[in-house]
Amino acid sequence: MMATGFPSWASQADPGTIFGPAYASELGNRPLFGVVIDAGAGAPSISISELSFSAISNDPGGLLTFDFAQGSYTYSDQYVGVIFGTGGNPDTYITSGASTQLVNEIVGRGSGNADAAYCPGCRIAQEQAAIDALAGDFTGMSKFVGTYTLTGPDGVLSTGSGEFDIAPEPGTFGMMTGATLALALGLVFMRRRRLFSQR
Repeated sequence: MMATGFPSWASQADPGTIFGPAYASELGNRPLFGVVIDAGAGAPSISISELSFSAISNDPGGLLTFDFAQGSYTYSDQYVGVIFGTGGNPDTYITSGASTQLVNEIVGRGSGNADAAYCPGCRIAQEQAAIDALAGDFTGMSKFVGTYTLTGPDGVLSTGSGEFDIAPEPGTFGMMTGATLALALGLVFMRRRRLFSQR
């Protein structure tokens, strides 16, 4: 849960030496709340312009708390709109253009947050010290909760939340539970309110 302005991974500076060359250019770790919003088959009926997000960490200072207001998201290669194909036609993927384009599904890498360490021109030992100095910022934090809301002209269409459960580990911070793993893999599912009413 620490991003850095220098190479690091899992709260360790010099990740290429510690974890192998594949990690040499990593810049820390940022928990993201992946999102999939499926409005179902039929005419496209949702747009990314209707999406908002809020995140809350439960530490006294709310270290990771932030919001994205409705209208902040746009279609991109990170947040893709999908128009389901019909009659044997393939799906259409929307990665640009007006955020008001109607789609059947929105798939996104997710929003998230992290504490940050920067140490321009530092040696590895100084970079590690900068990471270690962040540990106290997480005092009292046991949860990081993210909530997406899709709001149309007539009110809230759907909402869904997920959380990271946070527990201290030697030299780093761990995120646990099956629900957390699902979030890390981008499996936050929301459906329109009309689908919930069928239950």
